[in-house]
Amino acid sequence: MLIAEEQAGGVWSCSGEDLSEPARRVFGTAPTVNMVIAEGWNPLGGGCLSHHLGSGERRAAVVCWSGTLAAGLFERDLATWGPEGWRAMLECAAGLAREAEELGVSVLVRPHARHVLSDVQRCVRFIEEFKGMRVGLALDPCALLEASMLERASDHLERAMGSLGGVCSAVMLTNVAVSPGGGSEEDLELAPAAAHLGVVDAGALGGLVGRYVPRNTPVAIPGGDTGAAIAALGLGR
Repeated sequence: MLIAEEQAGGVWSCSGEDLSEPARRVFGTAPTVNMVIAEGWNPLGGGCLSHHLGSGERRAAVVCWSGTLAAGLFERDLATWGPEGWRAMLECAAGLAREAEELGVSVLVRPHARHVLSDVQRCVRFIEEFKGMRVGLALDPCALLEASMLERASDHLERAMGSLGGVCSAVMLTNVAVSPGGGSEEDLELAPAAAHLGVVDAGALGGLVGRYVPRNTPVAIPGGDTGAAIAALGLGR
């Protein structure tokens, strides 16, 4: 498994040799793959790639959310899931693709249940839309979950990995934790968690990676103790 290591400055790096085709299409043929994860950036709210790249990070890929029209990064917003949100995301991604070409970097867009790329079908459409550009999908399967989906989380994750694991350009492995919302069961919210610390079984998640993700697709495991996460996921380096 091609697991990226976190370096100084929040850069995630791994070998760029013999990448899977979806990864090579975005990263090119550089000997090292470098990824910068822009956790708090909503690209639909403005900003540019260069703000997330240090002077030594050219030829890197910026990993960003597909974005939301809501005021808060993870608020529910119906417009985000409608035609207005889709048009805004396409326009934004096209602009990021042009900037990436000018900078010699790449863009990896990360889906989330509250954002424009909120499900498998939208992710597939996105990949088709930007095929041939310096833009790819950074699949974060657990980020596609909502609290109402936890009872059948294994089915949802199987579908996401089965449909997208072989066509994404990178994988972000996280998990989710449950936090109370307004007090009732319907108000439960999901919060991000490290891959080995959330409510989704880490061993099962790692099994899906092994089954559906090519071994030469870069995998980043943000959230702290990468060694503990790798052990819980059952992934070899």
